[in-house]
Amino acid sequence: MKKAFTSLFIISLTLFVSSCETLKQNRGLITPESTESTLNFITSRTLVVLPLTLDGVEKNFILDSGDELTTISRKERVGRISKVGTATGEKTKVGNETVKSIKIGNMEFKNIKAQNLDLSAIEKETPNFGGLIGQAVLSKANWLIDYPNKNIKISKNEINTDGFETIKLSNIRNPFLNFVYKGETYKGFIDLGSTTAFSVIESSKLGKILLKDFQFKEESKTTTTAGGTAATTIKRGNVSGLNVGSKKFDDLNTVLGKSSSHEIRIGMEFFKDNILYLDYDNKVYKIK
Repeated sequence: MKKAFTSLFIISLTLFVSSCETLKQNRGLITPESTESTLNFITSRTLVVLPLTLDGVEKNFILDSGDELTTISRKERVGRISKVGTATGEKTKVGNETVKSIKIGNMEFKNIKAQNLDLSAIEKETPNFGGLIGQAVLSKANWLIDYPNKNIKISKNEINTDGFETIKLSNIRNPFLNFVYKGETYKGFIDLGSTTAFSVIESSKLGKILLKDFQFKEESKTTTTAGGTAATTIKRGNVSGLNVGSKKFDDLNTVLGKSSSHEIRIGMEFFKDNILYLDYDNKVYKIK
């Protein structure tokens, strides 16, 4: 992320957004045919999968707030080669390129900085897979993700969010949210490219508390990351009683693992019963 159960799941590619990567995120522009576009999405292991056109070719991309740029799946790396950190703390080589055109609905993103590597293992679970939509694309618009109804609205302008609750973030491009469990506040990295609702390092303070408070079963799994696949053992259970603002989250599919680039990681499944708004104009997330 059943004993001896082996599964593939996707973990985001990168660790932290450096000042250099922020400059790369800012490059490129959005040229909408209209001010907003609404389209349906499918899911793959709880992740949001959007149809788009990449330089004239139709592909399915996974929405991934943990990807600091945008990642194209290519059999061979192209462009300048550099190293990035994966969600498990490993390093892997990626190619660097500029994508001339990414069309999502009526919105076109031009001259986007991207990285590339072979993510063919993900193709087994995501049909016609092309890559990950990361911050270099996300940061140029506002995104209203209606997970229960499987549709998404993308807008160059602000979207009306009456009745939504604001999640304040220190950095929307490297998003962490504060949540409360048993009266204590913790900080979790929002990684919409993670297939697990809630992931915690087992040896951490919170991990030890959850292990006492809830029942977990040991699993064997195969993880798919930017660096390839690896077998490991984790503990899985359902956790309840997390509070984000006035909202309470229960029955969260939770993994206690050995390592990660972040002590606490919050995936797309965490918000599966909510509408989630990525408001890049005001640099906040909102939920309803």
